[in-house]
Amino acid sequence: MHWRNVKQAFDWDSLKFQVRRWQGNTGLAWSEADITEVSRYLNETIYHYPQTNDRVGMVSRQTSHSPKSSRDQ
Repeated sequence: MHWRNVKQAFDWDSLKFQVRRWQGNTGLAWSEADITEVSRYLNETIYHYPQTNDRVGMVSRQTSHSPKSSRDQ
């Protein structure tokens, strides 16, 4: 957790690993997309690590809200 003296999450990949571990320990059975979204949220609000991969959540948010032009229809 982020308030420990010895961090267990020290970059994007280790943060995702910890989220995967936390959800497994609590029996949540999240999908990989859920793990990525929770990791992204924690990273944006607490950790601020560079994301080197798994930016799926950010891309889908941007494309789902972009208006289509008349050429796209």
